[in-house]
Amino acid sequence: MVRLEQWDKFIEQAEIYLVALHGTAELDLAGEILSGEEKSELKRIWAELLSNEKEIMEKLSLRLSVLKGEMSGLNKGRKCSQAYSSQMKIVTH
Repeated sequence: MVRLEQWDKFIEQAEIYLVALHGTAELDLAGEILSGEEKSELKRIWAELLSNEKEIMEKLSLRLSVLKGEMSGLNKGRKCSQAYSSQMKIVTH
């Protein structure tokens, strides 16, 4: 979803993702005896999650930059509109 910039869907799935992430951490911390295969699989999952986290953070950072630019543009437009409006009030009075 992040790769496709489907931000609304990403937000909906973020909670599910975090619960699943927490679940994998509990497996590792529960003190249960994991087989070598299970440990390897858990390491693979964590490596993939870390890679995904890095990609998500990069995409979110880019999105934040875009949104900041758009907000800046909106603020400039608002200021121009206010200046124009105040000039129109002076002219009409």
